[in-house]
Amino acid sequence: LMGGFPAKYGGKMSGVFDIVSKDGNREKITGNFGIDLINAHALLEGPFSKQGAWILSIRRGYFDLLLPMIFSLLEEYEKEYKPEYADLYSKVVYDFTDKDKLSLNVLYSWDKNLVSSHSGGRRPKFAVSKWSAMVKMASLSQSTGMVKPILF
Repeated sequence: LMGGFPAKYGGKMSGVFDIVSKDGNREKITGNFGIDLINAHALLEGPFSKQGAWILSIRRGYFDLLLPMIFSLLEEYEKEYKPEYADLYSKVVYDFTDKDKLSLNVLYSWDKNLVSSHSGGRRPKFAVSKWSAMVKMASLSQSTGMVKPILF
């Protein structure tokens, strides 16, 4: 959204991302697994009661396995360069009524990279960069359409 935000965004003076995640399959447990050029992922979802559902999604990049195979075709490459990353997302939803629901969300992400610095003709210097973060959020959606997020 750009400019003139509606009242539900509280008169913010910057950009707003309105991201909505799915609630999970309320009928049966289902799964989705896949592998593409740079990632492997899995998604599981299902009901946990007549009034709720859960979803779990995991992704793992495999550059750390793929790059050495690609770079082995070259004469010079950084054998230690193996970027790694992964993330996990889970959500549980419970319906109190047809219009009132509670959502609990957890997002965990991490990565690890090797950074090299070449200065002149000297031997490269390496540094390892590691990062991880976890975001936990609960939200209560009421019949008025108001969503009250709580980060913890």
